[in-house]
Amino acid sequence: MARALLTGLATSIAVGRAGVVWDEEDPSGDDYKRSGRLLLGGVVRGLGSGAIAVAIAAASSWVTIDRGRPGLGALVSMVVAAATTVREELLLRALPFHFAKRAGIDDRATVVFATLLSPTPFLLAPGATPAAVALSLGFGFLSARLLSRTRSVWSSIGSSVAARIVLGPTLQTAVLAFGWQKGEATLSPLAAGAPAWIAAGIAALVGLVAVPRVTKLPKKKKKKT
Repeated sequence: MARALLTGLATSIAVGRAGVVWDEEDPSGDDYKRSGRLLLGGVVRGLGSGAIAVAIAAASSWVTIDRGRPGLGALVSMVVAAATTVREELLLRALPFHFAKRAGIDDRATVVFATLLSPTPFLLAPGATPAAVALSLGFGFLSARLLSRTRSVWSSIGSSVAARIVLGPTLQTAVLAFGWQKGEATLSPLAAGAPAWIAAGIAALVGLVAVPRVTKLPKKKKKKT
């Protein structure tokens, strides 16, 4: 947990020095309502994509779901997931978008590039599967589209954190007990089978059709004198 927190903090400082801001429309970070709204919007999309995939797997008898045993480990896992997400979203999404904008590169090309970066943290890991790469690309595309449309890393962080919780060890071993009978939909190098491919497709579809543009802060009304 300490390593995840420290690397997340160090990454935030480093990309900040490079000129990256968390929200281009609110660089000072004063509009907490906007940040919260974008974070919640990302969480809803990431959570929804993962939950739909798990529901399809359960309906197809690919996974059994029982009660888990929540404990301190679940809380630690959530903190680690959040810190890891901050690091990866800043490095793999916010930083490329920042330099692409400075270079005048079209957002569509940047979305593709940022999506392709998604599996790089585990691509050379032993046992990494094609399904794991596809799943990472699907949720990476969702995050990249959110950042492209909202110009705020809060939305992409919310989506990725929610996905890591639903399709990661926190939910599948602590809050609930998942028993995969066919394949495995998990954001790890070991994802496999139809559940992972379906989850990847759902995330990509959500990123393609369910990401509204939210870029402008509401104008403040002038006081009458």
